[in-house]
Amino acid sequence: MIKNLKKIKEIAVFKDFNWNKNLPNFKKYNAFYGWNGTGKTTVTRIFSAFEEIGLSNLELEDKAGIKEKIKG
Repeated sequence: MIKNLKKIKEIAVFKDFNWNKNLPNFKKYNAFYGWNGTGKTTVTRIFSAFEEIGLSNLELEDKAGIKEKIKG
């Protein structure tokens, strides 16, 4: 289960989003609401991409620029 999205950078309206530690993690069911153009569709497309690739091609990058591929 996805608990949160630590960082979203340079995707649609998310120029440099970082998960605020004060935000609760996602639960089994979640609702996204907000004004038009605030990123609701972008977040659901990110989740859809996770589902499509089965997380087998997920690539993570840390602050030092070290990349790691996760094999599902």
